[in-house]
Amino acid sequence: MKYIIILLTSLLFLSCTGTGYKNYSDIAPQINNLKKTKIFLYRDMGLAGSVLLLRLNLNGLNIGELSEGQMMVAKGKIGRNEIYGDMDGLLGRNVAYKKFEIKEEENKYFIINLTNEIPEKVEFIETKKNDWIKAASD
Repeated sequence: MKYIIILLTSLLFLSCTGTGYKNYSDIAPQINNLKKTKIFLYRDMGLAGSVLLLRLNLNGLNIGELSEGQMMVAKGKIGRNEIYGDMDGLLGRNVAYKKFEIKEEENKYFIINLTNEIPEKVEFIETKKNDWIKAASD
């Protein structure tokens, strides 16, 4: 019985691991890279939805999953872009999206926040490079 509990607990924690980076230092070299049209995403840490994975889709393509405190970089395109966040919450499925434009030689920075409302909501908050770095490196 003890082994079953350990196995189930391990599976629970493993199932909550996203595909993003946990440490800012892993992603920092890409911030100053000369290539542009990158989209930097950071999932803020908080109580709401902390054990739930957020599935991300950019312009119709699955780009990965983030758990709290994780970050990733995706390749955007010049012009109109759409990002979707999809999460199965405690009270049902939550899908949020953000439409935005990227100009040539531009990067975009988003902090993904989960509200404390019931049901929880996903928000994409566009921010400036320095504010994103501060949030992701704390």
